[in-house]
Amino acid sequence: MGMMARLLGVELFGLFTIFFTIFGFASILDAGLSRTVIREVSLYREDKHQLDVILSTSLVIILAISALGALLVTLNATKIAGVFNVSAQHFSDVVLSLRIISISFPFLLFSQIYTGYLEGLENFKSINLQKTITGSILAIFPVALIAYDASLTSGVLGLTLARIISFAINHYCVRRYVKINFFFFDKAVCKRLLSHGGWVSVSNIISPLILYCDRFILSNMLGAKNVAFYTAPSEIVNRISIFPNAISRVLFPLFSYSLNKGEGKKQLRHGYLLVGGSAFLIILPFLIFPGFILDTWVGKEYGAHSVAILLVLLLGMFVNSVAQVTFAEIQAKGYFKATAIIHVIELVPYFCFLYFAIKHYGLIGVAWASTFRVIVDFALLLIFRWFIQNGKK
Repeated sequence: MGMMARLLGVELFGLFTIFFTIFGFASILDAGLSRTVIREVSLYREDKHQLDVILSTSLVIILAISALGALLVTLNATKIAGVFNVSAQHFSDVVLSLRIISISFPFLLFSQIYTGYLEGLENFKSINLQKTITGSILAIFPVALIAYDASLTSGVLGLTLARIISFAINHYCVRRYVKINFFFFDKAVCKRLLSHGGWVSVSNIISPLILYCDRFILSNMLGAKNVAFYTAPSEIVNRISIFPNAISRVLFPLFSYSLNKGEGKKQLRHGYLLVGGSAFLIILPFLIFPGFILDTWVGKEYGAHSVAILLVLLLGMFVNSVAQVTFAEIQAKGYFKATAIIHVIELVPYFCFLYFAIKHYGLIGVAWASTFRVIVDFALLLIFRWFIQNGKK
């Protein structure tokens, strides 16, 4: 990030972070299957045939959806680029980059299904080994191509190539544990997957909208050149949240298996302690030395504008990390509909508040809108959890 921020300059780096968001936002195209696959594999982990059917059916569904998503982005690239309020000299670069990044959609979604399968088996050793390699590739390729040619297209091409290579690595590793068939499809399993996946997909669509559309709205209202001053600290927070998020991902298959058998209360307490404790320890140095870290990481130009934004976002990160434990518990019990409804309830009020915050307070308003939304989300999850525990519907 630091190297790319210096090589690209403020506006192009802001645009690149938007494309990185699009790159991650494409995960909504999985129709909630990656999350559902984790739970299904956890429940059927002792039935080898059923596991093969679950994986193969998921891959067939994903192939159809991702191909359609890539086609729509390619055909509408010019219209999408117009939303970013980008300067004329970079417009054609943005259009080409959109078409390039759409190629990565199927590879991204296949990798998500593979990871979900291994998470359901709680095979985290294999997952961590893969992510160590693929995460490095995803970091190195964009900056290597930008160092060769400091353009948005180079960075996006690096992301796309890295995703294709990462998929090849994921595919090689997963086939050691399961038979992969892209042409086998089971209607009954498809119906079961989509019945839960439909509600998960609602959350998967709304969550990224809430988490990342602030960048698009900010770009449209204040111009792409201002986006980087928000996205730089935002991306830092996203990177350091990997540790509490990793613990949360482990908890979901664990809860899916144990809570449905009437167990897991001790694991739940440990989950809150581990996630909350790890989040606090990671945040602490950033709270003490925010200016120094921003200056060192992405450059003095960003540090001067982004310290207050970083501090507000760190508060939101801590609350969201702890909330992930409650979220995992609720979904592990099969209440996918409930978490989806919570996200639906939040959507319109959040965007109204976000618009007001940007218009009246600018960049710091975006940070406070994000953090306030996370606090409300956690409160709603706790309220629903109380209803479940007390047997109310």
